[in-house]
Amino acid sequence: MGIILISVTVIHTYCEEMVLVFCPRHDRVLTRTRRDPIRGMLWYCPLCQKWYDYDELHKQFQETLSEKLEEESLTESISKPEILAPQEKPEAPLQHLMLTPRAKRIERKVSIPSRRPIGRVTLSKDTPATPTEFYCWIEDKPDLDVQPGTIITALSDSNKVKEELVQVIGIVTDVKAFTASASPLDDFYSHEYGNPAAEPPTNRPVIRIAKVQTIHRSDGKASPPSANWKVYFADEEEIQRAYNSLIDDKHGILAGFTFDSNNKPVPIFVHSEYLLGYQSAHLNIAGASGLATKTSYALFLICNILSWAKRFKQKVAAIAFNVKEVDLIGIDDIYDSWEMVYDVIGKGNLHKDLWEKTVELGFDAIDILKHNVRYFIPYGEYSEVKQAHQYYYGLMDLVMGGSSTLRMLFEREDLDDKTLSLLDAIVQHVRRESGTSPYSFRRLLDFLQGLVGGRAEQTGGRSRGGRRSEWVSIDSTLHHVSTITKVINRIQGSLSTLENLISSEEPYGKPIRVERLRPHEFWVCDIHNLPDKGKRLVFLSVINSVYQLLEAKKKGRQTITMYGDEINLIEFPDRVIIFVDELNKFAPSGSKYVPLKAPIIDIVSRGRSIGLSLIGAEQMASQVDEEILVNTATFAVGRSHPLEVETKTYRWLERGLREMCFVLEKGQLFLWHAIHHRPVMIRFPMPLHLIKREVCGYAGTV
Repeated sequence: MGIILISVTVIHTYCEEMVLVFCPRHDRVLTRTRRDPIRGMLWYCPLCQKWYDYDELHKQFQETLSEKLEEESLTESISKPEILAPQEKPEAPLQHLMLTPRAKRIERKVSIPSRRPIGRVTLSKDTPATPTEFYCWIEDKPDLDVQPGTIITALSDSNKVKEELVQVIGIVTDVKAFTASASPLDDFYSHEYGNPAAEPPTNRPVIRIAKVQTIHRSDGKASPPSANWKVYFADEEEIQRAYNSLIDDKHGILAGFTFDSNNKPVPIFVHSEYLLGYQSAHLNIAGASGLATKTSYALFLICNILSWAKRFKQKVAAIAFNVKEVDLIGIDDIYDSWEMVYDVIGKGNLHKDLWEKTVELGFDAIDILKHNVRYFIPYGEYSEVKQAHQYYYGLMDLVMGGSSTLRMLFEREDLDDKTLSLLDAIVQHVRRESGTSPYSFRRLLDFLQGLVGGRAEQTGGRSRGGRRSEWVSIDSTLHHVSTITKVINRIQGSLSTLENLISSEEPYGKPIRVERLRPHEFWVCDIHNLPDKGKRLVFLSVINSVYQLLEAKKKGRQTITMYGDEINLIEFPDRVIIFVDELNKFAPSGSKYVPLKAPIIDIVSRGRSIGLSLIGAEQMASQVDEEILVNTATFAVGRSHPLEVETKTYRWLERGLREMCFVLEKGQLFLWHAIHHRPVMIRFPMPLHLIKREVCGYAGTV
């Protein structure tokens, strides 16, 4: 008889942990548990009619395993179990995800730290403790650097008999320092009535009070800590328990690093199912231009996503739109090996330490950037990037996405109900009539002009009063000639403005063929030199195509018709990441109609279910449509303007953390993820292409 721990599945409800155990004799999972004040957590087997604690489980496991080893004539030594059931092993496991395998958390009990405490929990009328936050005083020593964002641990009183130690891990959200002085006048008088050079006769003790938000409680209870609990700086293991305990190796994507009290980088992971779908999706990055390094962070995260996907054989790809200057152009111009990168950076450099840790965890950005990047630039534009695909569109390429893509040629004030109805009719007509002879823009304009000129014949001659009819029929619906004339003029104007992007003579151009995207590829679409309507057109054309392909694949279809070809969906990725900067220009807040707003909202609200994830960046998240933000599962904010972070969009950050956003350095961000209970301050290393540019004398920012 024996009970074997086959997996450790952690389910958090207000930080509560449950352990799944299995009885091999009776082939059943044990779900009945209770906590004994002396023996700890117990599991009950109704058929064995016995309660088992962890030590008994371990003993039973060793005995059972010894019998099996003897039967199979194996001589390998028996060690305490870590993974007690066969699992699919990745090619390069995350060696430093401290809380995986899950059994390690069950094995390790809370103990008194060997390090020195820095303070104690305090309870008063002004500083009450709740299940979600508490206060502590901090020892007045210059070397104790406690600031908003610091992660600390509070430990229960160890002198109480027959009670387990309880550990509460939290993040400091505010710190205040004061003395017993009733007013500044007391200090003024104690310095010889305002003599700065004079020393006071008595130095008043400085009291520092820290406000802390609870992240994790070891016993799973939703109770506040009690008075006088000792407070420590959190070590690496405790930080990992607080933020990574619900993310296993197979779903862990490196998002950045925080630091313990020894200034040692500690990895912070996000859950793939909540970043890429299908549980939830999307990431929003906000911060001031040039200071928050939004594009650099998006690049770091995308490389980690693709590296994770490659290691765990997940079919994920990424498409990024280069909206500003050449932010994403040349990201593959990097050193060929990590040894070269480390030599260039030099010893003792933080970026070297972070890149070494990233590679150690199994995320290889060089492999992704050197072999998987492809560039797409508008036709006729010069680019220093070798082998860049030049793209342009014909009418048939645009009508594939319906009238929504064609609307991008118009300004928002032109798109009234009459114009929208006419564009829908034009798309239906072009699709129906292009079976043998596809339409170009030139043919479409000739057709519309012919309708306006020949409206008398089309409507049966003259109308009452001897005047020519003002209405013509397109696709069985009547449209006024003034509306048709307006559409003709707007199309002609757009063709002139976008002459390098749209062909007026060719039905089919050379568009960005999204169906050719393959897993682990990283496409960069350059649109920074295009007018706003050109940027909108390319963006919507690409995401419409991605949406159609993913939706068809999610429904189980193996083929789909696009661009007149039969597309095989088997080789297309299961998940696609879309990155775009200046998201507030594509989907701004407010009620005004913007052509791209509705499609983006639709993609964000439904994209997670088909594996389409949006990474959006902007200077001011408050100017992005709220529906997009509500459907976003991960937020990051870098250095920002004080007026911006005081808006309601940033209420996921406590006031003390919001004020820290004023002074964040380049490469620093506050991150909140759906799986994390609280935000965390993270740092990421300098992008590899910027490292090379700085060495070669090019301008670059971290």
